[in-house]
Amino acid sequence: MTDDEGSLTETCPFCGRERSQWTENDGQGVVGGGLTYCSEECLLRDQARG
Repeated sequence: MTDDEGSLTETCPFCGRERSQWTENDGQGVVGGGLTYCSEECLLRDQARG
């Protein structure tokens, strides 16, 4: 399952931060691996832990 413009996650899959608190990409977060993260930092940390 992948996210698209119509079905965005409400929390970051890595840190759990709510979308209303996201600051990167004008609050849209960063997409990676079919998921949308609150920041590039969370994306990289999640990928690093495997």
